[in-house]
Amino acid sequence: MTGLIIILVLALAAVGVLVVMLLRARENGARMQEQVRILGEEQRRLKADSRLVFKDVAQQLLSEQSRAMREQNDVRMGEIVKPLRENLESLKRTIDGYKTEQVSYAAALKQQIKDLSDMNRN
Repeated sequence: MTGLIIILVLALAAVGVLVVMLLRARENGARMQEQVRILGEEQRRLKADSRLVFKDVAQQLLSEQSRAMREQNDVRMGEIVKPLRENLESLKRTIDGYKTEQVSYAAALKQQIKDLSDMNRN
């Protein structure tokens, strides 16, 4: 009978140990669930942060590309407009030269008409 009591005591001790282990396992499980929850929140926060960073980088890249395109377009427009401007300036000089000549011819013609008119009066 003492053997049976020893076995029962050992069994109770084993059950007690198992209960303690079960309680610790539950505590560990609860801690792990909390850690999983915290890690999930951290993952969501990191995703949100990375989206913001990506958005900022994309915006900066787009802004830089737009600026570079504007500069390139300005250079190209300058290359296109420069010959036109030179041709217009040349045309303006030519027209100004013709105007000067016309004024001179008109003044000379006016003088000749006046001289002829004066000769006809005499």
